[in-house]
Amino acid sequence: MPKTLFKIARLLRDTRGVAAVEFAFAFPILILLLVGTLDIGRALWYTSTLDHAAREGARYASLRGAESLYPASDAEIQAFVRNRAIGINSSNLTVSVAWAPNSYSGGYVTIQVAQPFGFLLTGFLDLSPLDLTGESTMTVL
Repeated sequence: MPKTLFKIARLLRDTRGVAAVEFAFAFPILILLLVGTLDIGRALWYTSTLDHAAREGARYASLRGAESLYPASDAEIQAFVRNRAIGINSSNLTVSVAWAPNSYSGGYVTIQVAQPFGFLLTGFLDLSPLDLTGESTMTVL
């Protein structure tokens, strides 16, 4: 019996493999933090790109109102905005053009751009996609 107690005491003092067990507990948390940080960065980048595309579209539309030499239609403005949303899948991109009160000089043009954003962690956490938007309003020249 003393041999058995000696073996159990020696087993309890053995620290081999402790680092591996601690790493196994900490690794999933570290991965969640890393992927969560990447998701936040991607969302900020998407928002910045959408804002830029809306601003460029509003500028393009404000210079091409009804009285300009080369007036632009809403479809041309939407195509222009889609081309400015670099790095974003334009098939899911929603672009709306609104003229207030009209497209003549002195009026306003508002461009709204929206894109659904899917998180990388959707498989692990119950996260629904966000609708990220960008909007810009400028005076028609």
